[in-house]
Amino acid sequence: MQLVARTLSALGLLLVSSLLVTSQAGCSSSPAGTNPRGTVRADAGRDATGLGDAAVDSPRSTDAGGRPEPPGDCTISGAPTGGQPAGYQASLTLDCVTGGVPAENGYVWTGMGAAGKTTRTVGPILVETTTTFTATASNGGGTSTPPASATVTIDPNASIACMGFPATLLLDIAWDTPGQGASFAYTYNNGGFAAKDALVVRFTTPAVPVPPTGKVGVASIGFVEYMGSPTQRSGSLSTIPCDFTTGITGQPGLSSVFANDVGPKVYFTLDYKQSGFLELQPSTTYYLNADNYGGSTLTCSNPTCDVKVTLTKQPGT
Repeated sequence: MQLVARTLSALGLLLVSSLLVTSQAGCSSSPAGTNPRGTVRADAGRDATGLGDAAVDSPRSTDAGGRPEPPGDCTISGAPTGGQPAGYQASLTLDCVTGGVPAENGYVWTGMGAAGKTTRTVGPILVETTTTFTATASNGGGTSTPPASATVTIDPNASIACMGFPATLLLDIAWDTPGQGASFAYTYNNGGFAAKDALVVRFTTPAVPVPPTGKVGVASIGFVEYMGSPTQRSGSLSTIPCDFTTGITGQPGLSSVFANDVGPKVYFTLDYKQSGFLELQPSTTYYLNADNYGGSTLTCSNPTCDVKVTLTKQPGT
């Protein structure tokens, strides 16, 4: 009987010890993905919380119910200060400094060229007119408010610098020279058209209240070498400065692009259609862009290869 009693006593002690160990283990452990403060640990992962890798030990990343807080205090960076020439290429980024981390594709943008994008950064975006961009960010907890905004201001008189060239020579030429049917501009007395530089000729068409009718002629702009040997040039007439390859689009069968041309000239009409000619719009700034290259080959063998630019206006304008 004493042997049986000692055996039962030993079994009881083992049972109590086992229960104590189990109870201590349950009290000291924390749910996977959280630390003792209840905030997200680095190993929690995006799938567990919807917050993403950056929401590490951030007490404000979740609400009392464990849901991510909406992103907050959001701003757009990348917009330049001051006026830019038409054709400026903008890259914009939305950043939020409070709340939960936005979902990977939880961004909504507005503004020409950015609308429909769902990424944190958009661009490069070609900006031709002054444009205000807005953006919001969202996650499982909601959407940032109010939308962040940034404006890219386009100034037709802003200085122009074409990427990939040591310098850009900008010439302004008038549509109308009193008493003459054409206007002229020269590079030699404006600093010179250096061999590796870009040339941008800027002009603005006049207002045309009533489209001309009847027998009217066409206008043109072009250039030839001046005080130098013939040189092949490439470029285009465009609404965008520094556009050497695309030119005016949307007019089937017509192009304002030229290549390897010693005397390029683009013919056009103003505010009316005529078969075989590009149609330009009134009160609009255009750019004749050119360089001294044929493909990647430099065609100017002198320090400068100057030109004379001629803008012949449309009769009656």
